[in-house]
Formats: sequence, structure tokens, C-alpha cells
Amino acid sequence: MVAPRTRPVRADGRGGAVTDELHLLDGPQPQAGGLAPIATILDIADIVTRSDWQVRAQIDPGIVRSYATVMRTGGLLPAVEVARINGALYLVDGWHRLEAAKLNGETLISAEVTDMSEQEAQWAAARANLSHGLPLKTREVRAVFRAYVRSRQHRDGRRFKSYREIATDHANRVGHTTIRNWMQQDFPSVFRAMGEDSGRPEAGEAQGIPVITALARAKASLDQAAAEARALNEEDRRELLRHLREIEAKIPDGRPWEPTENSEEDGNPDF
Repeated sequence: MVAPRTRPVRADGRGGAVTDELHLLDGPQPQAGGLAPIATILDIADIVTRSDWQVRAQIDPGIVRSYATVMRTGGLLPAVEVARINGALYLVDGWHRLEAAKLNGETLISAEVTDMSEQEAQWAAARANLSHGLPLKTREVRAVFRAYVRSRQHRDGRRFKSYREIATDHANRVGHTTIRNWMQQDFPSVFRAMGEDSGRPEAGEAQGIPVITALARAKASLDQAAAEARALNEEDRRELLRHLREIEAKIPDGRPWEPTENSEEDGNPDF
């Protein structure tokens, strides 16, 4: 089990995440709220996982099984980290812990919830991988780099950081020359501005990476469910339809997530 931190709470619904156009030549934006994380217990079904925020090429099944064993035998693991964006909950750190909880059939998980913008959350998710023990492949470091620039970490106030400074921010997993090449290929407008040191308020975006809205991701998930239903038997299809009807009933009344106001004595002491 992941270490519980406080009484259980449940989400009443989800809000949609809004993706704004990034002005990557501007400096970093203020932190969203700046409040301390909310230590709580979440319904796993209320946590959105963004595959584009998981910079590692894949989840390691061996680590998932190991964590699952720790949980089943009463061991404690750190709480997963979750970002609250426009009322919806997005996983930032703890991919293997979350999968281990699912493997064990858990429905609740200990979490720390922090208010963030979408860009802050994406960078927090990428940065977490730099501090983990498992080494990152070069393509995974590049995914971290893209999140770094999208969240404007390449600026220090009004000043562009040097490529050596940016490499240091990436724990020197790659050299500054590689960072420079990636900037030229992925963010050409930022690359040009860094060369000119002009600081013009232009918009920049990674080449070939479209902006995907929360609605588009939700619809794609339903499309995947319909596609996978082809492999289900008749009984499983009926179960899937029943689950879809339950989800359909939740959507109209979905509201941004908030901690419940239950008293401490109403909490579940066994979790």
C-alpha cells in the first residue's frame, strides 16, 4: 500500500484542462497558487494519466510487481504526486506506484495534490524522472528537454539561460552541444532568439507536436475502448456497456475536485 497521509476523500467530478498557446520567448510564469500540497487519499479512477507526460519509453513491469509486493506485505511507499488543473487531477509522479496499486486491486491511493498550470505539471512530471535512480535513454532526456522549454524553464527572468546552464538543469545527462542541437530542431524560434539575444515576444512550439485538448484526449480514450471491445466476448461487452453508462451518468454533473470537509473521526482508520 502507498503510505496513507490523511482521511479518505473522493472527487465529485472532473473539469477540463485548458491548453494555452505558449509564448516560449517570455519568462517563466508565476506558480499557480503557490500553496502547499494537499496530503489526501484519492479514488484511483479520478486520476488522469497523460502518456505524453511519461517521458520513459515504457513502464517497467518488474518494478510494478516489486512495488505491488511491498504494498501487499504492508510496506509503505511515498505518496504519488498529483496536479490539480482546472479541477481535474493529473498524475505527475508515481507511475509505477499507481500501476502497482491497480495490480493489487486497490481503488484508493495516498496522494499529494498541488495546484498547477498544465505547463508546470508537465515540467514537474518530466523533472521527477531526472531524480529517479533508473537511467534515462537519450530520447527520454529529449522528452524532458521539451517539457523544460514548454514550461519556460530556459529563461531566468528576462535572460535566456546558456546551453551549459540548461544542460546542468538536466543533470548533465547530455552535453550542452546536444541541448543546442535539440533547441534548433524542436524550438527554432527560441533558438534564433537565443542566438540574437533579442527577447522578442514571439510564440514558439515544438516542431511537429500538435496541441491536444482535454476533450480530444477524452474522446480518444473512448475510441480506444471501442476498438478494444472487438476482442471481448459477449459477457465482457455487456460489462463494458454497463461501465460506460455509469461514466455517462457522471459527466453532466462533473465538478472540479475538492477535498471533502469530513471530520477526522469520519476517516477510514484502516487505510
